[in-house]
Amino acid sequence: LGFNGFTGSISTEIGRMPELEDFSLTRNDLTGTLPSEIGLATDLELINVRGNRLDGSLPVQLGALPELRELETRQNHFTGPIPSELGLLRYLTSLSLNDNYLSGTLPVDLGRLRHLQALRLSSNLNITGTIPSEYARMRRLYVLLLNNTMLSGTVPPEICNRTVPQPGPVTLSTLRIDCGRVQCSCCRLCDGDRVSALSPNATAIRDWAPNHNNETDNNV
Repeated sequence: LGFNGFTGSISTEIGRMPELEDFSLTRNDLTGTLPSEIGLATDLELINVRGNRLDGSLPVQLGALPELRELETRQNHFTGPIPSELGLLRYLTSLSLNDNYLSGTLPVDLGRLRHLQALRLSSNLNITGTIPSEYARMRRLYVLLLNNTMLSGTVPPEICNRTVPQPGPVTLSTLRIDCGRVQCSCCRLCDGDRVSALSPNATAIRDWAPNHNNETDNNV
């Protein structure tokens, strides 16, 4: 149902579709919130509402979707904290919450997502605090985007260690942070204050412009 110019809001009736597996409304003109009733659609494997005008908080009921593999809410107007309940999604492989207005600190519980391959939280200008060392436990993670936020401190050495190929965990090949606020001993590329860092074993980096309306990091 993507790319159709749909307007209006997402109906709470989604909770009456327990056998729904794919819910994709990308690139429409939807407004309103993501209803908490979505947590009743327990067979969902994909949620993609990218590129709308949805707002409000991300419902904690998302953590009640045991089969969810991909959650994509980028390029909306979501506010509030990242729900720690997302750490309950044990089969999640991709979490893209970038290009919103999320706030607060990074939930430590996301480190429990052992199947996660890509975590995109960039371009949320009100995310603060430091990067949890627990994120190094995501042994299949190869993309970690944390740039264009208000994070500070140092990239934990446990995460830097993941940028070096080694037996067992997947190599963290792409790590993007803000050069001016976050210290990184394993990063090798920084273009002024605008472009985030890159882990030593990655092969390419795209330019990043600090415009919240741009489609940043789409191909990573």
